[in-house]
Amino acid sequence: MHGVSIAIAKRVLDDLKIPYEVRYLGPFPRVMVAAERGDIDVVATLKKTPEREA
Repeated sequence: MHGVSIAIAKRVLDDLKIPYEVRYLGPFPRVMVAAERGDIDVVATLKKTPEREA
């Protein structure tokens, strides 16, 4: 897993000395269900959009 959102999350968690594990859990809808159940603490996603590029 890589990208800006992952890099930001890692930086914050490292600075706070909070242990973490980055892993792929499948398609986004599956990730959202796992987050709703409390199986995931953080969902880090940042998509490239024209607004963000500006």
